[in-house]
Amino acid sequence: MLGMKIVEKIFVAMVVAAMEIATSVASAAAPLHPVTSGGTPLPPVDGPQGSDDFDATTLDPMWQWNHVPEDGAWSLSERKGWMRIRGRAGRPFFKTPNVLCQRVLQREDGASVSVKVDGARLRDGEAAGLALFNGGRNYAIDGIVREDGKLKRFFEKDGERTILGDVKGTVATLAWEVKGAACTSATEKMAEIRGANYRGINSGLYSTGLADFDDFEMEYSK
Repeated sequence: MLGMKIVEKIFVAMVVAAMEIATSVASAAAPLHPVTSGGTPLPPVDGPQGSDDFDATTLDPMWQWNHVPEDGAWSLSERKGWMRIRGRAGRPFFKTPNVLCQRVLQREDGASVSVKVDGARLRDGEAAGLALFNGGRNYAIDGIVREDGKLKRFFEKDGERTILGDVKGTVATLAWEVKGAACTSATEKMAEIRGANYRGINSGLYSTGLADFDDFEMEYSK
């Protein structure tokens, strides 16, 4: 009789433990609900924070540099409300310093990335753009370049550049739609970019001269 009671207690303990494990797994699988310091729940998170109007005096930690940055070659204060990047001409894309970037989730329901760029201070042969790239194998750029004194829109994929026409004024809005590996630029040019070298797709602000960027937006379909 005593042995049966011990077995019963062991069985009950096992059932309770199993229920606790199931509850923990369900909680881990549930959508994240961030909570403010005051204890007020925030809406569920659909994707990483991405948009930036560059009005802050310090760079938001959601950003990263594709290489160790040259500190004197970028600024949030030289032109208030804009991210100024001084790049270097004559280097391959993956060796260009000061490409400011952040990860884009390759969701099948889609993501959109856009930014406004002012190329007024680009010199002949210098370019600026919104790039998508992986871990060192593939990239594509929706951008602007100055040629013969005029700003022109271009599309570039893995070193092959196509000039698309003149830019009206000095400011252009650059954009990408990303659905899985399929990427479409604002100029309706297509590129397929998959993860490489253990990295997924990143979006990056790219410049080989002096360019100003504003109103970076990243949105995910719901």
